[in-house]
Formats: sequence, C-alpha cells, structure tokens
Amino acid sequence: MSEQILINPEGFYPEIDNLSAAQALITDEMFSIDKGELNLDTVSEIDSLVKELNSLYVLYREHLGRDVKNLNVVIAEWMKVDASLAGKNLLGGD
Repeated sequence: MSEQILINPEGFYPEIDNLSAAQALITDEMFSIDKGELNLDTVSEIDSLVKELNSLYVLYREHLGRDVKNLNVVIAEWMKVDASLAGKNLLGGD
C-alpha cells in the first residue's frame, strides 16, 4: 500500500498570519542602552553586544519574511496540483 501525502493549504494561513505578525513586531533597533556620559569598557562591550543582538533580530525578521513567501508558494503550487487533478479518476476505474 502506498503512502499518501495530504496537504491542506488552508492550515497554512494561520501560520502565515502568525509569522507576518511576528515579523511586523521586529524593528531595526529592538534594544538599546543609554550610556550617557559613561565611557567604561564594560558599558562599551555591552553596547556592542546589544548592537549584535539587534542585527540578529533583523536577520530573524528577514527569515520570517522568507518563510511567509515560501508558505505562499507552497499554497499556490498545491492549488495548481489540485486544479490539474480535479475531475480525474486517480484510482484507475471509470
């Protein structure tokens, strides 16, 4: 007996909405510190780490965008397959 893969594209829409919402919340500068007049090595190092963390969030936002795009492609491709199979008898009978 052969295995079948069933994809319900409707199930992807809530996931796309969640990914898009998460993407919208991420800004270029998620975190910052107010160094004021402090010129300490520790504060400078923390500032550097905060900037690096912000760049990781920006990268994450880009990945979320790609995920949204890819899920939309999966939906579109699956709908094409559905349309091409519509009305065909796949069991070999009449």
